[in-house]
Amino acid sequence: MRNIFRLGLVASLTLTGAAFADDDYRRVMETTDDFVAERVSIAPVDEIFFGRANPKNLFEPYANLTESDADYTDEPAAARRNASYAWGVAQVGEEIWFGSLNNGWCGWMMKHLKLPMLVTAFDSEVQACNLVDIDRPGQLYIYDVSNQQTSVINPYDILNAPGQDYARDISRGPTKHLGNGVFEGEASKIYGFRSAGAHNGVVFFIGHANLDSQSATESAEGFLRVFAFDSQTRTYLGKADFPYDSSRRMTVLTHPDGSSALYTFMGPDTSLGQAGTSGTVGLRWVGTKDAPFAGGDTHGFDLVTPDSFQYEGLPGEFVTTQDEKGKERLVVSTWAHPKAAKDPAYQGGNLLASNPMPAAGFSKAEPMQFTTIFKTEDFDADPVIAKTYEMGAMTMFDGYLYFGTMHVGHSGGYDKLKAAYPEQFPAVQDGEYSAVEEELAIKSWRASSIFRMKMNRFYKPHKFKPELLYGDKKQWAFNGRKWRKQPNRMGLEPKYGPAGWGEVLNVYAWTAVVHDEQLYIGGFDLGSGMRDYYDNIEAIQSKAARLPRLAPDQFCLAGSCFPVDMMGGNSWQDQAYNNPMGYVYRWAQQVRGNSNQSGADLIVFEESDEAAERITADGFANPDNNGIRNAAVVNGELYFGTSSFSNLGNNSGFEYYKVTEK
Repeated sequence: MRNIFRLGLVASLTLTGAAFADDDYRRVMETTDDFVAERVSIAPVDEIFFGRANPKNLFEPYANLTESDADYTDEPAAARRNASYAWGVAQVGEEIWFGSLNNGWCGWMMKHLKLPMLVTAFDSEVQACNLVDIDRPGQLYIYDVSNQQTSVINPYDILNAPGQDYARDISRGPTKHLGNGVFEGEASKIYGFRSAGAHNGVVFFIGHANLDSQSATESAEGFLRVFAFDSQTRTYLGKADFPYDSSRRMTVLTHPDGSSALYTFMGPDTSLGQAGTSGTVGLRWVGTKDAPFAGGDTHGFDLVTPDSFQYEGLPGEFVTTQDEKGKERLVVSTWAHPKAAKDPAYQGGNLLASNPMPAAGFSKAEPMQFTTIFKTEDFDADPVIAKTYEMGAMTMFDGYLYFGTMHVGHSGGYDKLKAAYPEQFPAVQDGEYSAVEEELAIKSWRASSIFRMKMNRFYKPHKFKPELLYGDKKQWAFNGRKWRKQPNRMGLEPKYGPAGWGEVLNVYAWTAVVHDEQLYIGGFDLGSGMRDYYDNIEAIQSKAARLPRLAPDQFCLAGSCFPVDMMGGNSWQDQAYNNPMGYVYRWAQQVRGNSNQSGADLIVFEESDEAAERITADGFANPDNNGIRNAAVVNGELYFGTSSFSNLGNNSGFEYYKVTEK
């Protein structure tokens, strides 16, 4: 068995002529045996940070700032990298175009791990979080493999097509949806770029944002702004707005007649604060380079799914494979619909198989029709938790469909069980210890599972038989009165190991790619950021830090900070520890066999009949890397884009690595 990836810094190389000053942080790492990983890009310094809610904080994402700029200030400051996710990605020749989500972890802790809002403001050596300073817009980047340069698309220095204004479009957006894709109003907006694609000379980025909330107590309706660029001249071609919450992938599919088209799915989501009320659709781009948003049903796209598709959750990955008769089929994974827990008509996380692909591809005249071939409701032992699953990475490998799961922390089973059984799980005050809450947080927790399924039953879909590669034979289930550990509903036993692949806080099979006849899967490890939060509390006022470490003892709003202990509730220490995030973090430290190691995991299946080998368990020797989000193969070489929980220091922000087998 290959040794676990133990990375060590063996060289520090300077990139000359790079668009980022911070490409100086390139480094090469190697394993003890088989793999070499080279960091080829890192998020740029985009802010000089003086401290939480400090009015001097200077966010300048297009100013080519460097680490040393923080040294030439009139008071102590640090260089900050806000771009935490290499999110949506598109490949154009030797270029990797990608968009960022900024400071994603700061929001994750509060929204999905239920850390009380009043204790979300803290500064560690590698992370500064508070609601005032994390609200930074994402940017778009291009990494050119041929010259090893990364550049940011500067909205104030880009060539605009006639009548277009990228600087305006990326900073503004509508405030209200009137229906049928018609919007009105305009206000400042902040976009994160989860999805991207390229076809026929056009690169698309899908930016996520929210409309104005109609109520102070309700979530806002989401919308998507699709941006288009000329892939060769990098000219901005324009934008169009769509009335959906999210889109996760744009993919070019090759049709049976040899033609090809760009497809995407859009649907409901609540992960970025949306209300989760949008419909679900599959779209095919029918525009042109000269008029990317002209024609089709809406803004250059044709609707290629039926009305019944509205009951599915947000589609994620989609891949093609041949059925038993050699016909091309599309397999689509979905997330649980936000309404699934309350309305049985709406679906949990599913795998869907399409009808045979028409000769010229799916179209409005010949749309996709789907059959469900895997339901998470049929797997998890708890019927409530089962409808919270979100399907993760998916790809074909050696005749099998490999697919993993994603679990949004305590926004999944924890939230839905509290809603289903309010008397058994009553609300508690922030910071109040509750044994019932602690048990709920731990027993509703799910780590990522990995399955595979032989794709040879399209004409008898009820006979598809999944295999559980990494997962749990038994799971905790709540029957309305008490918790019991029960076998998963499919009666599956894991072939190779438990859920989480050795780390119970590994909740997401985030990306999958086949390269040189091997399957690579990257994960998302929540333990990295949790560990930083609690280690920081226990090591306040480190003398080694450029800025003093700050505990989550103050809440910052509108440029001012207020002591949490003076706000009439429990102490900041109680609020920091007595919550679902704290309960699960302490539990994970005690789980037998758990790695408890910070940093994202990358595993590889060398053969379809063997267990996966771990390439890295520490984020390529950077424990700040908590996820491996994207993959691209350029000129026969494999690249991975990461996510990071940190935004301070020269290992913070997203990174790109070239991973090579010796």
